[in-house]
Amino acid sequence: MEPKYTLDIKKNIVAAIIKERKANPDATPTSVIKSHAKTHNIPFTTVYNWYSLFKDIVGDELGMAINEVNDKIGIEANELSFIQKYKIITETSGLSPEDRGAYCRQHGLYEADLLRWDVEIKEKLGEPPADDPKAQAKELKALKKEVTQLKRENNKQARELDKKDKVLATYAAKVITLRNFQKLFSENNNEED
Repeated sequence: MEPKYTLDIKKNIVAAIIKERKANPDATPTSVIKSHAKTHNIPFTTVYNWYSLFKDIVGDELGMAINEVNDKIGIEANELSFIQKYKIITETSGLSPEDRGAYCRQHGLYEADLLRWDVEIKEKLGEPPADDPKAQAKELKALKKEVTQLKRENNKQARELDKKDKVLATYAAKVITLRNFQKLFSENNNEED
């Protein structure tokens, strides 16, 4: 029966692989994984699968950017997955231009790539880029159309409410008139008796 490994053991092995790769950038991931698999007496494919599953999470816990963990520096960073690019864009979205530049230098990225990824992500999520005048004009036109439609509906409801108020006032007047007639006739009938 195969031994069960806890999540902590798996993450610790992956962390050791990442740290060794960072210390020795010339080493290939495969060679480092093989040495750790041999050291821990665990099949290579098992350790490789752990590395594939946990490298982004463990790298984040170690304070490393996704592109660093995946050895995607500079132009190679464009090979990151959509989710990985999204995470980097989320991390840098609130930064000032100076801080974003420092982030790019620290993590081996180009600011032009961040801007392009932001546009890519917004397109995939269905959001127009902030600096696209055609998309802004289209959105403004749609909003104006929606406002016009809502005004029409509001006016229609106001007219219906006025009609109902008039009908209710007429009905109330009739009820009061009927009560007054009933009182008048009931007083007349009492006087005759």
